[in-house]
Amino acid sequence: MTAVPAAQVSAVLAWAARLSAAPAGTTETAAYLTAKAAVLERIAADRAAGGWTPGDVAAARQAAARARESADAAALLAAAGITASREQDGWARRDIDTARQAAAAARQAAAAARQAAITAPEEQS
Repeated sequence: MTAVPAAQVSAVLAWAARLSAAPAGTTETAAYLTAKAAVLERIAADRAAGGWTPGDVAAARQAAARARESADAAALLAAAGITASREQDGWARRDIDTARQAAAAARQAAAAARQAAITAPEEQS
């Protein structure tokens, strides 16, 4: 079991403070929420591997799941905003379709990365 690096947690906290101080776009917000979810998922995995009480592990997993849902929703909003702005700017239909396909591929890659993050600690045990 390896703990979540303090530098990673500090970076996410600093990012949160920066976003609180000034408005951010949907893309940056989605990136922050994704980073936050990744940290919470690692914390949950560490607690499960570290012998924490079932209640503590469940609470960590629930927090990570809520953070992941928020991150996924923000990513979809960011992708929709990019696509909508392209439609407003008169982009060609094929370019808009390409943007949508890229957003779908990014969601699939994120899902695969999440699954890998979940199974990696289990395989190390």
